[in-house]
Amino acid sequence: MKVVRPSSKDEFKRVIAEAREKKLLVYISAYPCPECEVFEAALEELKVDTAKIVKVDVPADDWAVDFVLNELKVPGSPTVILPDGSMIDDPDPVEMALKVKRLVEKA
Repeated sequence: MKVVRPSSKDEFKRVIAEAREKKLLVYISAYPCPECEVFEAALEELKVDTAKIVKVDVPADDWAVDFVLNELKVPGSPTVILPDGSMIDDPDPVEMALKVKRLVEKA
């Protein structure tokens, strides 16, 4: 899984645009995020092809939090943004990993 930690809003937008062009999933993560750790462990246990996922570690900076919450409308982390812009957000990170596995296998 490619991991990116954008340092500006423009870089964040570029990462998302490039992932969409390549039909990759964008996984929004933050630190600390216990649910993200469970989600990633579930992906590993389920043997999901993480080469089709770009992990974006959202910095704790005000610009990044504002961009994610207010412009992207991401409800929290972990959230996965699909190439069409829709999102997968599930309170159960294991269930979310199962949904991602099904998507990756279809691609």
